[in-house]
Amino acid sequence: DNLRANRLVNTARSILSVNSPQTVQSIHEGARRLWKFRRLDILPSSGAMKAFFEASAYFVVEGDLVGPVEPLDYREVLGGVAVTMVDLLKSSEYGVMDRQSLNDACEDAGIARGTFGVWTTYKEWMERFAPNVWGLRGSHPNPAAVEAIRRAAHARSEAEPHRKKWAWDADGTAVQTMDVTTSFLSTGVLTLEPGIHNLVAGLALPLYHEGHHVGTAKLGADHGFCWGWHPALAALDAKQGDVLEIRVNVAGHRKAELRIGGQELWD
Repeated sequence: DNLRANRLVNTARSILSVNSPQTVQSIHEGARRLWKFRRLDILPSSGAMKAFFEASAYFVVEGDLVGPVEPLDYREVLGGVAVTMVDLLKSSEYGVMDRQSLNDACEDAGIARGTFGVWTTYKEWMERFAPNVWGLRGSHPNPAAVEAIRRAAHARSEAEPHRKKWAWDADGTAVQTMDVTTSFLSTGVLTLEPGIHNLVAGLALPLYHEGHHVGTAKLGADHGFCWGWHPALAALDAKQGDVLEIRVNVAGHRKAELRIGGQELWD
């Protein structure tokens, strides 16, 4: 009987607080995102969820649509930071935003870049309507607007420089120099050149700037991605168009020293 005692009740209320009613499948997809983040192994099937909602005192089911018994206000159900992101999306002209525009708006509102990255990947009340286009679960944005936003974001990304090179330094340090792109700033994910990645694959790589620890990047053991860069990017105050130098000590204490700058790092 405790409203807060059941994870599925809480998840469904969060989803329905931003848009209601929603289909069982939509709630199921939102729960899947959150379950993955929480590393929960058992996700009820859509059929089981529908039966649960039909038996619950907190929801009303009509056909395949689920709504709360009493209207929900996301300002009361969600936390303050989440409310800010919801407000940003609700106030946007089409109810959806490309990833970089949403990230910039969130940063202006004081939402940490790392929080933004986690939420767009795992939050139950978020939905990806197209590659690089995000909105609130249960929204019904104009498909033409979604496609126009996707194309515009892709064009901006393609217009950016995406240079990358690596070399061995005289002291045996592997050095990668790369352009800071909007994609890197948004996701906190990059790829090290294979010649570097293969030497530190599967490790957690401490990141330093001017001798201070600014984060830890994790490298895939069986793929080329390196993630977890948001804290370091924040410490460096990195912006699109900057140049990042990553000096990886691949012997002894494996760590990376970072330097941020401009064209001089290419010279």
